[in-house]
Amino acid sequence: MAVALGGIERDVARLLACYDPRTEISGIAEQLGVSENYVRTTIRKLRERGYELWPQHIRDIRPLGLLVALVYTKTPVGDATSLSDLEQLGVPAYRYLHSYRATLDNLHVYSYFLPREFLNELVAEVERGLRGEVELGVTIPVRYDCSRYRDDIGAARLHEEVKQAIAVLEEGAPSLRLNLLDLMIYAGLDLNPLAGIRELQDPGPVYAERLEMKNPGHRLSYRRLVSRYRQLGSKRLVGRVLLLAATIGSDKPIPLFIRVRRDCFPLLYALALTTWSTPSIFVGEETAATVLVLPDEATDYARELLRDCILYAGVVTRGFGTTIPVEMYDPLEGRWVPEPQPLPDLLRRLGYLAS
Repeated sequence: MAVALGGIERDVARLLACYDPRTEISGIAEQLGVSENYVRTTIRKLRERGYELWPQHIRDIRPLGLLVALVYTKTPVGDATSLSDLEQLGVPAYRYLHSYRATLDNLHVYSYFLPREFLNELVAEVERGLRGEVELGVTIPVRYDCSRYRDDIGAARLHEEVKQAIAVLEEGAPSLRLNLLDLMIYAGLDLNPLAGIRELQDPGPVYAERLEMKNPGHRLSYRRLVSRYRQLGSKRLVGRVLLLAATIGSDKPIPLFIRVRRDCFPLLYALALTTWSTPSIFVGEETAATVLVLPDEATDYARELLRDCILYAGVVTRGFGTTIPVEMYDPLEGRWVPEPQPLPDLLRRLGYLAS
């Protein structure tokens, strides 16, 4: 079904890849030459359309002490809609699994967030359980150029875009003194990228996703939440949103898993910039990879740009994803741990709940 957006709605949709809808309304208004109230009204309309627009949270997990592992295998996951399903299906290290994708030609790609503290043990467990190829790396968020938010798909300036990609790769990630409230913010926005601060106060969606628990009966402290949110946002670690089905402006989006040689990361990043097609790109020891959501008319351009780089490209037919494994962090020890922690109790003990 087509995602029909008016001109101003589509402009706002693209600008949300650069401006936080909770704290940077003025930046969008200034760029568009409209009032802040007009932008708020437009964002409210976009929120009402919800997952029809395929929203993806653009965030940087590198400061969280988690590496990314991609696993390539012929082993399918089975039907799973919850963490307990993954456990019953025998998925290894299931609490650290982040996403799963299956392609048309039967490649199964598992993405894990793995703590450095016991990385070797988890990698061995995943290799043994999935019988696949594992590559470790990091996920780099795409930094969209919103001075070009009205450009057509594929309007490339390769020299500029490749230069930007190299700078992003060399720049590294900001530092962060991590606390449990940070993880709740990451997790809340992963689950609902357009959520307002008041919605983020409700830990219910995170509890339901990670603990399969309903009706917590409490809320996060607004003051503490806003304070930490501003710190994370000022470092550009959380908050921006890519509305995939809206930004590409097509009624035939194609999710394409693509893997290229690592030295081709700048071209893959340039492709993402000119097609508004992914929130982030995995960069491993030998390869780079991502899922690009492309309009049908951009697939030939993608293959042409990356023709000498592609190691694998396949249409994604099914998959699922979850969020940061927030319940696996022990804030009292300041580290990730092998067993889930009593998340609601810890939030209360640390003073992160509303009084």
